[in-house]
Formats: sequence, structure tokens, C-alpha cells
Amino acid sequence: MKQLLIFFICSIIIISCNKNEKEDIAEKKEKQKLSANSGKDIYIKNCKLCHGVDGKLGISSAADLSISVLTIDEKINVITNGRKGMAPWKGQLSPEQIKLVAEYVQTLHQ
Repeated sequence: MKQLLIFFICSIIIISCNKNEKEDIAEKKEKQKLSANSGKDIYIKNCKLCHGVDGKLGISSAADLSISVLTIDEKINVITNGRKGMAPWKGQLSPEQIKLVAEYVQTLHQ
């Protein structure tokens, strides 16, 4: 009887853990989707003028973002502190917004 009870308790725990893992994966995918959309909105509002919708415009010597080889951290640094003719955005965008833009810019490579 004890063994049966222990078996059922272990089964419930395993099922619960597996369900939470699936929910965590679904939540993570949804957050990534929301982040990409938020990053796109910020990009369109602030970056499109020089870089274009697809990242290829290049007005005022703006880099072609569709061929950028910078890492996410490097992109965050450039957006935050500026580079060459690009002004820094640290005063206009929060660190979270800057990260969202950098993540969105990654999607322009595809």
C-alpha cells in the first residue's frame, strides 16, 4: 500500500514538473515574440529614418544593418553610446528599450 501511494505521489510530481516545463517554453516563446514586436516598434519610431525599414537605407553614412556582423552586446553598445556619425541613444531610450532594438536588428539579417 505504501509503495502504491509513493508511486502516485511521484507520478503527480513528475507530471506537474513536465507541465510547468512546457508552460515555461511557451511563455519564453511568447515573450520573445512580444520583445521582437516591441523592438520593431522602437526601431521604426527612432531608427527607420536613417537605417530604413529593412536596415539597408544608409542615409548619412548609416550602416547597413542587414549585413552587420556585430554581436548583440556590440549592438547594444553602439545604440547606447553611438558610433561614427550615429548619436548615442542612452538619453532617449532605456537600457531595456535599447536591448529590444538590438534584438530586433538581429532579425534584419534573415
